[in-house]
Amino acid sequence: MWEDPPTRGRPPVDILTPEQEQELVANPGRWARVRNFAAPGTASGIAGKARKGETRLSPDEWEFAGRRTDEGKRSALYVRRKA
Repeated sequence: MWEDPPTRGRPPVDILTPEQEQELVANPGRWARVRNFAAPGTASGIAGKARKGETRLSPDEWEFAGRRTDEGKRSALYVRRKA
């Protein structure tokens, strides 16, 4: 019955599956398209959060980029492990 509420805010975003992370760690310096989104700005927003350290991946070790796809109608998230 007695319980403290969870902290405010959202938990860190998981960008990669464990399999994707293993592949990227094994291939540093290579970009991978890891997620696709239906909205044009979603990937850029997530990449920006990741660059600020708001994901579990350290921006000191990883690079992130969001790009529009399908003539600007959708977006894709790209990630690479720094070499």
